[in-house]
Amino acid sequence: MASLQERKRKNGKSAHLIQFVLKGRRRSVFLGVKNPKRVAQELSFFIDSLVAAVEYGTTPERRVLNWVENLDEELRQRLGRAGLIAVSNPLTLAELIDLYLEAEAPSLKASTLRGKKLKFRQAALHMDFSILADRLSVADATRLKTELEKTVSPPTRTGILKAMARVYSWGMTMELVAKNPFAQVPKGSFINKSKEHFVPLDVYRRVVTSCDDAELRALFALYRIGGLRFSEAFEARWEDVDWEGERFTVRSPKTAKSGKDRRVIPLFTELRRQLETLRSQKGVKSTGLIATRYTSNSTYSAIRQMIMKAGVPLWERLIQNLRSSRANEIYREFGELAESAWIGHSARTAQNHYLHLLESDFEKAIKGDV
Repeated sequence: MASLQERKRKNGKSAHLIQFVLKGRRRSVFLGVKNPKRVAQELSFFIDSLVAAVEYGTTPERRVLNWVENLDEELRQRLGRAGLIAVSNPLTLAELIDLYLEAEAPSLKASTLRGKKLKFRQAALHMDFSILADRLSVADATRLKTELEKTVSPPTRTGILKAMARVYSWGMTMELVAKNPFAQVPKGSFINKSKEHFVPLDVYRRVVTSCDDAELRALFALYRIGGLRFSEAFEARWEDVDWEGERFTVRSPKTAKSGKDRRVIPLFTELRRQLETLRSQKGVKSTGLIATRYTSNSTYSAIRQMIMKAGVPLWERLIQNLRSSRANEIYREFGELAESAWIGHSARTAQNHYLHLLESDFEKAIKGDV
């Protein structure tokens, strides 16, 4: 039986989605925001009839055929893509991507969806999205990779190629395309060791000492001493600070989907000092630690200016490398288990994106007995 679901959009309107099982696979038809619930319920009845006709190889009854004949073209195409009726117009690559994004959007965070759209816009600079999706060849996919190698970094290229491959993989599952031309194209890796930079503690202290804003100093400490992700600092609340137990609970939107919406780290001495200073100077005016003018949009600019004011050369991946610097310290002092638990990622992720040899490692090796 077809089931009707209602999804709330950001503009307050409702979009209706009908889900059903056809030939053992769960499928969906998005009805958009212009179909009121009553019409959507009527559609679910006709969809049940179409599903039965496809499953048993029979012809739908006359009233169902009449209903199909009078459908608007957009809904007709959607039913055709779901495998319920025959449609004659093949999909372009742009249309396939639009359908993929529409299907994925309800389960994605806004920032993730923006990232996917950016990857497709970058791909569109190097290939014709008006081409029929089924006519895109392995040679076309390889050509895209070659063009991306000339214009973007390896991790960016990898992200674009993997996004395109995922579109076609989804399209094959939905029986919208017959093949995935990106399946056999080497996509590379997100790992980019050339941009890793260790920020020593004496540099951290130099930057903090030159700053007279307690909130900005606390934010800097959350990244460099606490090892928080960019977004995690803005999720932090005063209630997360256990002063007596000397623990700090980190709320993590990124890992919430995997059932790990928070982790507990030590209330490191330097982190505690900066939070105590912030509390004494500005008080607790709201539940959030970072509650005034530093928002997620202005943080990079503020920290960049903070570093420049201290006379310290800027490094790439400004906040990412603050976090990875702390990961390297924790790994060396407390081991792999602590690094994984306190920084909040797997050992494999740590090896690929965070841990690297330091100058002190070479110095220690040179001074050794062997």
